[in-house]
Amino acid sequence: MVFWVLPTTFDNNGYAAFEINGEVMGGKEFYIKGQKGKMTYTINYDTNPIEVDFTITKIQSGESNKILGIAEFTDVDTFIFDLSFNNERPTAFGDNSITLNRVK
Repeated sequence: MVFWVLPTTFDNNGYAAFEINGEVMGGKEFYIKGQKGKMTYTINYDTNPIEVDFTITKIQSGESNKILGIAEFTDVDTFIFDLSFNNERPTAFGDNSITLNRVK
C-alpha cells in the first residue's frame, strides 16, 4: 500500500482536483494535453467499499473518460483509495492503494 499526502479537493459543486508535482489536474477548468478540461466526481456511499468515480471531460469536444474507484474511511480524517483506469472498478484494496489524510 502506498502512503501519499496528495493535495486533493472535492468541492460541493461536484468538481474534484488533485495537485501532483505542483500542477493541478481537475476542477472546473484545467488543461490536459493542451485542451481545456474539467473533472467531476460522484460518490456512492450505499456500497461497501464506497464507490468513487471521476469523470474527466474535454470541454470543447465533450469527450470524456471515467476513472472508477473505491474508498474506505479508516477514521474521520483518513481514507484509503484505489483507482482503475481501465473501466473496471477495483474490488479490493491492494499494492496500488493510496492513503489520503485531511489537512486541517
